Amino acid sequence: MISYKDLLEETNEYFTKVKQYARQQIDQKIWDSITSTDLDNWLSNFKSPEEKLLSAILLDAFIPRSAAQTTSVLKSAIERALPQAIYSNPQEVFEGTNFLEKFKSKNISNDIRIVPVIRNIDPPTKSGPSIARMFKRQLGINEKYMIWPWLIDEKIKEGVETFVFIDDVLATGQQASEFFESHKIDQYSEVTFSYIPLLAHSRGLERIKRDFPNIKICAVEQITPEDSLFNNEKFKKISDLEHLYISVAKKHQSERFLKKMAKGYDDLALTFSYYHATPNATLPLYWYESDVFNPLVKR
Repeated sequence: MISYKDLLEETNEYFTKVKQYARQQIDQKIWDSITSTDLDNWLSNFKSPEEKLLSAILLDAFIPRSAAQTTSVLKSAIERALPQAIYSNPQEVFEGTNFLEKFKSKNISNDIRIVPVIRNIDPPTKSGPSIARMFKRQLGINEKYMIWPWLIDEKIKEGVETFVFIDDVLATGQQASEFFESHKIDQYSEVTFSYIPLLAHSRGLERIKRDFPNIKICAVEQITPEDSLFNNEKFKKISDLEHLYISVAKKHQSERFLKKMAKGYDDLALTFSYYHATPNATLPLYWYESDVFNPLVKR
């Protein structure tokens, strides 16, 4: 184990190397949700050698999903994750419904509907409606297959037998659990529920599987505590990295914000960002915005 202080002499070289790599990713449109101006403005937040070292580490650990990658993830949700959730064995998956073809069809069947995980008080900018729009725009999903969650009971009475919940990120499972509880999902024994988050933390998966055994869940991408910046294989040898992060965050974020979300939602300390949005479980120094602090990505 080493201290971040042992790395300060190498900060300028490391900072330059990581910045050059990031700029190449941006120039080649691989990081297409970020501009060179976004990068420069974000890096300008960090002044001291300690802050520059942290910014370089954050940039090095950053995992953005481009528009094309995000579309690929959406496609995998329908073509791979959904069949794996619904069918019980590989043979059924192979012989079963082509759901992408089905959802794109103009001929609407009344057996299945897609439901974004949202609350009825959420604005259209929240992730649930955003994900629904992306499925429609990027995959060509017929919007008639999509319903709001408060219409589930009505659709069951109309004969719908299968509901597919879509979500962008399952973190600890608290928000998803509250959603399923509010819509009394466990009271419906005669229909099939599937839950397909694009990105799911092992903690959230365990909670939903435990609390809602009637929901068939399959995530497109799965992460574990090892995906936290502070458990990252490359950086966990820095024994005081978390201390460095918090000390820098205190300079740029309000005390009230730090008490609520110092290391992201429930301290998950992720480094992921999608083209359309960044999870609040991702470290806030990537996305926090104020009059004096420029974000790298948007929430």
